[in-house]
Parts: sequence; structure tokens; C-alpha cells
Amino acid sequence: MKNWSPPPGSDEYVPASTITEPLRTAEEEEDDPYPDNIAFYCPFGYVSGLGEETYEWQEAWIDIPTYPCEVTSRKVEVDSEGNTQYYYDVIMLDETEIEQDMAIMAESLIPEGEEHIILNMPGRAIEVADKKYTKDEYVKNSFRHEMMIPDEIFPPAWKNLRKK
Repeated sequence: MKNWSPPPGSDEYVPASTITEPLRTAEEEEDDPYPDNIAFYCPFGYVSGLGEETYEWQEAWIDIPTYPCEVTSRKVEVDSEGNTQYYYDVIMLDETEIEQDMAIMAESLIPEGEEHIILNMPGRAIEVADKKYTKDEYVKNSFRHEMMIPDEIFPPAWKNLRKK
């Protein structure tokens, strides 16, 4: 324990669960980027040969699989009760824009250069996630310590294993 030190860059790690709305657009990220471990995933039902298109958000899409996306613009609506809702225009990332550490199935990759845009996606539909293998538990030199659970807390019946 005395010789352990955190890995370089670990002080910059921000768990995806702490990212809140409003989400930054790609343009805003140029001046104020999210940490490298953060990725956005949006519901999108891409199938090979779909062709380029711009779609208006459909509430029925909320349960379809999510794929890497980028927020291009944001709109704010405040309802009569004062609740703020964010709506985003997003572009789905094609095969050249997806990093290796983003979780995506190879057969679901959007071909290079195809643009699939979704307009007015509610913020609740966008999943903010840690890229693959960037969470603390994957750090190579993580300090791990035995849990040290005393035997006395377990009932005797659990500890009485017969040897055959």
C-alpha cells in the first residue's frame, strides 16, 4: 500500500453517471471537452443499406438498441410548471468516427460518409456512458485488498461442507 500511486491521468477521470443535462454540443466540446472516457449513445435502428436520411424523433424508438452518436445542437423547452426539457439533434457516428473502445457490434457500423441525423431527441433517450475499459475497475495498477470478512458472521450450516 505504501508504494502504490494512482496511474497518470486518473485525476481527470469523471464517471459517466455524473454527467448531467444540458449535454454539450460538438461545437461546445471544442472549447470545453468531456473527458476521454465519456461517450454518447443514441437509439437508432441501423440496418445495412438503409441509406442516408434525417429522422424526426419517434417515442417508440426509446427501447431500440443504442449506437455511438454526437450532439450537434440543443433546444430548451420550459413547460407551464417550470420544468426544463432538453431536446437534441444528433448525428450517428459512422465506422471511421467510432473509437475502438466504444461498444458497438461490427455488423451495425454505419458505412463511412453516410449521415444519419435524428432531430429533437429528448435528453432522456441519450445514454451517457463510460467507454469500454475506462472505469476505475479496469485500471491496470488498481489497488485491490482482500475483503477480510470474519468467519464468525456466517451461519455454521454454511460452513459445514461435507467432504466425500
